[in-house]
Amino acid sequence: MHRFRKRQLAGYFTALALSVVHGVLAGEVTFKRVSLKTVAETNMGHVPVVDINGDGVVDIVAGLQWFEGPSWKRHPLYPPASKPTDIDIGFTVPYDLDRDGDLDLTAHRRSSDDRRKNELLWFENPGPPSTGIWTRHHITWDTRWPEIIVFVDIDGDGRDEMVCSDVCPGKGIRIYEIPKEPKTASNWSWTPVDKSPLHGLGIGDLNEDGRLDIVSDFVWFERRERGKWVRHSLPSPGSARRGHETMQIEVYDVDGDGDEDLLIPRAHHYGAYWLESSGGRKPSFKLHEILPGKLPSQLHGVAYADIDGDGDLDIFAGKSRYRHGDPGNDDPLDVFWIELVRSGGRVTWVKHQLATDLTMGIGPTIADVDADGDMDLVLRGHGIGGRYVIGTRQTDVTLFIQQPQALERRRGGALPPPGTGHRAAPDRGETTKRSDRVRISPRNPCYFEYRQKPLFLTGARELEMLPRVGNYPYERAVDELAKAGCTHWRIEMYISDSDREGARKYPIESTYKGWWHDPVTGKQEHLDAFGKNAKGKYDLNVFNEPFWKRFRSFCELCADKGIVLTVEMWSTYTIWATSPFNPKNNVNYAGPLDVGRAGRDADSKFVRTVPGLDHRPEVLKYQERFARKILDCTWQAGNVLYVCGNENGWPREWVEYWADFVHAYGKSKGVRLLYSNIPEHIWKRVSRDRVEFHFSRGMADILTRPQYDFADMSQFPGGTNPPFKMTRYETVADWYERSKSSPKPITILKNYVGLKKDADAGEKRREALEYFMAGAAMSGFHRPCARATKTRRWNDCADKMRKVYLASLEAAGDVAAFTSGVEFVDTSPRNDLVSGGWCLANPGTRCIVYLKKGGESVDLKLGPGSYLWKAFDGQRWSKENSFTWSGGRRTFRKAGDEDWGLYIVRKGKPNAK
Repeated sequence: MHRFRKRQLAGYFTALALSVVHGVLAGEVTFKRVSLKTVAETNMGHVPVVDINGDGVVDIVAGLQWFEGPSWKRHPLYPPASKPTDIDIGFTVPYDLDRDGDLDLTAHRRSSDDRRKNELLWFENPGPPSTGIWTRHHITWDTRWPEIIVFVDIDGDGRDEMVCSDVCPGKGIRIYEIPKEPKTASNWSWTPVDKSPLHGLGIGDLNEDGRLDIVSDFVWFERRERGKWVRHSLPSPGSARRGHETMQIEVYDVDGDGDEDLLIPRAHHYGAYWLESSGGRKPSFKLHEILPGKLPSQLHGVAYADIDGDGDLDIFAGKSRYRHGDPGNDDPLDVFWIELVRSGGRVTWVKHQLATDLTMGIGPTIADVDADGDMDLVLRGHGIGGRYVIGTRQTDVTLFIQQPQALERRRGGALPPPGTGHRAAPDRGETTKRSDRVRISPRNPCYFEYRQKPLFLTGARELEMLPRVGNYPYERAVDELAKAGCTHWRIEMYISDSDREGARKYPIESTYKGWWHDPVTGKQEHLDAFGKNAKGKYDLNVFNEPFWKRFRSFCELCADKGIVLTVEMWSTYTIWATSPFNPKNNVNYAGPLDVGRAGRDADSKFVRTVPGLDHRPEVLKYQERFARKILDCTWQAGNVLYVCGNENGWPREWVEYWADFVHAYGKSKGVRLLYSNIPEHIWKRVSRDRVEFHFSRGMADILTRPQYDFADMSQFPGGTNPPFKMTRYETVADWYERSKSSPKPITILKNYVGLKKDADAGEKRREALEYFMAGAAMSGFHRPCARATKTRRWNDCADKMRKVYLASLEAAGDVAAFTSGVEFVDTSPRNDLVSGGWCLANPGTRCIVYLKKGGESVDLKLGPGSYLWKAFDGQRWSKENSFTWSGGRRTFRKAGDEDWGLYIVRKGKPNAK
């Protein structure tokens, strides 16, 4: 399923002078109120908080000006209009439209003199320091008053579109395609979703079909195949009126039951609601009012985030004042946040008042403004106390800065001291406690545990080395994995895959360097891992710390998202001509010494520097220094597995030297670090359609020798090449038989079905679950490659590869949903229990079944007792059911032709999560 990655509807605020006011107490959460004095201008109260100038500190934008953090120095971004109403900038959204690495601004211009002059437009960021005049670009005149603008990949093609809702008849909801050259495009093309006047906007997958749907004024639009949109009604209050009813709508699992509910504020009437979904492909919704009678009218600006740090979304809102004849227009002002509380399957809400002297504008923001680890609240109203000023709507910006002591009490730990601005991925300097680290399960040595829970590792990769690829923010990939529920990511951190299609794929000039994306600034930096002298030669004694700081932050980001990393320390595909280890390129060893290329061959001198081989200590000391730096940056996060390298035939002495090195390093830190290798197979083609598979020495080593904590068998051709006679299931069984004297987790880091352009998510899910049901501990999908799209030209196949990747991502999410919904650590493969499928079981306790098509029956012999059971439909588990059985055979069957799963637990035994 394609999971929706939300885009922040970021806002801006204006400040010329700063004054601190009284503290505001809201339950356990304490805020300090701060006023930012503004100049008179015409922004409608939208206040996203973003980094405009790429210095890593958040800035503030308000209409046609921005304020540089943390001093709030004002910079105009466009010349002032001849009169205030000439360019009334409404909902303003930051987005890198021209793809140059900095944030531009998309906006709406409204002319009060001539409605025909209403315009969607965007302002081009000139780049750091961004203090000059920004260039204005046209999008379309065919607009009236778009209330909300969102950038999102609405059609799943790998490219974002711009989605707008417009309150005027004939406009409605439109999807604008972002041109390849937006600077020169005269008019953006668009597709209508619905032409009715529609005010609010929300986006998410409501019917669990893997496609994003759109929500507006108590209606939702289902996206079907070929871009068709189908309108569905939602239950609504009796006073609801179309076209002016809602504002920011959040698609969110409010009650925690696994499906997508809706949070809907009313923009021109009283109250707010949440709509409870029944789930499934044809969901129905039940209307619930939030705090009946306790909320003001005109909640025209709302933001959602986890304000109190308890893991669920809260609401930041307040009363607006518009002269539209709305009920309660002149009621008392009220700004507040609403706490979501879940308990025993029930949902309750708690209101915390913040102010009674402020109005709320159209776009408040929740962001960590002071970089202290908690969420702060930012708003700008429509007038001081709701009063309009002639020719403008003037108000101060108000910040509610959350006090760190409150969050520290709730989380039970210390927070970093407040900084001068919001910076990404701080160096936390903390160590994951031993029991929370990724480790071999103490209950079953064939599985991993992470954060004290058994975890089957699965994930997908769009590219091989994402942190190093230009114009590709690694945060996007991590976020996509986390949203899909994935638990693993492989990373080649420094070597290019250039000997194959890599030279065409990756725009890098050397090994050991890469493009790192800055998550705050949006900029790409080309960073070397090593320092250079004035003549451009590497010094292997000097590390380029910005590179390593980004690498450390990347590892910590994955840990924060619950993702386990596999880091490949060395590579078989080094570009030796430009490598820092090539003596021609460094100042550390030169002359007659030539360590050779670092290729995949066992006789490469680069992999013979250790004792027992050629032993080149003058080179080895720099290899050790590099390996130690990798460990320095990763060991504290506690989420990293280490492998020597990928599909190699390296000497045992080299591979096991680094096993000892990694284990000794971990021992010095008081932790156990887990290490393996990905050896190449040996095969022999005996006919056109038949290949004989032979175990390589390296494969035998990782299965049987104690230096290897787990065994990665990704290069097993049975998983990549159909002519092999053994199934994946049979092959994993063979591996475990070989390693039974010292059992360990068996991993398939690269499931090659990820390469296949014709494999849909169902086929990919089936292959990955075949490994799981055979007892493997990991099945990650290989990245798509140019070969999978029948072209070797990277630029021509990137879009096609994106689609291949999304199918793998969907499958990985389904695999994660299946494996996380069962307790498997005490089971073992027992295929004698079923036919036509696979089974993991602990006889007398639990049984996990996966069948490859619907209509197949599962006949289980059950002893007398009470049982719990649930079924898997390919994407999610059903609710748990119970039955009592007197003993004997019981048959379970599913209609249809879809894959399905079954989980049965005997009551009184340890249950599923």
